[in-house]
Amino acid sequence: MNQKPGIQDRMIEEKDATPQYNSGQPMPPDTYDAILFTAKTGFISAGIWRRYFGSGNDRSKRRTLRRLCERSYFRRHHSGQAKNVFLLGAESVQWLKSRGYGFVRSAYLAQLDHDLILAESVLRLELKGYCDSWWTEAELKIGSGLAYAVKPATGSQKHPDLLITLSTAGGDQKVAIELELTQKSAQRYQDTVNAYDRMEDLSKVIFVARTDSGMFAIKRAFQTHGSARLRAKVLFAELLDWHVDPGRAPLSGMDGTTSIAEICKNQRLTAA
Repeated sequence: MNQKPGIQDRMIEEKDATPQYNSGQPMPPDTYDAILFTAKTGFISAGIWRRYFGSGNDRSKRRTLRRLCERSYFRRHHSGQAKNVFLLGAESVQWLKSRGYGFVRSAYLAQLDHDLILAESVLRLELKGYCDSWWTEAELKIGSGLAYAVKPATGSQKHPDLLITLSTAGGDQKVAIELELTQKSAQRYQDTVNAYDRMEDLSKVIFVARTDSGMFAIKRAFQTHGSARLRAKVLFAELLDWHVDPGRAPLSGMDGTTSIAEICKNQRLTAA
């Protein structure tokens, strides 16, 4: 596929004017942003549309999403287990291609819960002004993510689940986020540690774990196999805290406990 480097780059020239549907009719800003969001993630849920993109009351938001489906800008996920999840429709695919934009494919059904948590997390971080830009794992694989792709001993490529840039007065900081919903083998965690040891321009690596046993296994892998430089970058969060507020969830590391909000605040104060 021919793609611009990263779907993150917004179409400034079109945003300055009025975005248009394929028919030439004006496109509302929330629809424009929702299509670009879905191009980056591979999906959009009804809840994400309602909370972050749709305009008006809930009834109006549902009606707009239904009409976008009728016009083939979105389509329902093919699985009945994901009935409130929507994918890019044929018209959105044409719209993106006509502008030279790539797009990611929808996540596997087994991965959907994982990716929904990350997608909503980054939208919440954007709304609070903590996050300037972001790339999903799928987007890194097809676009500008070569700097964040390493091959562990298994030979498979490793990208962050989510890569974000934190907004600080001292400049953007690249932060990788890994979400662990199920515990993996010790070898998988060792491979992950080795991979991150080679991603030198990351300021932080945040691991969000659902279970205490998963958290313990990740921490042990970093203590056993991670370099001192990497261990100083790694922070750990519990999923329950992350669900409440990803910006203020406690992040534990070698230097104590902090949060994304604190990192951004401290960097701004230092730069000032």
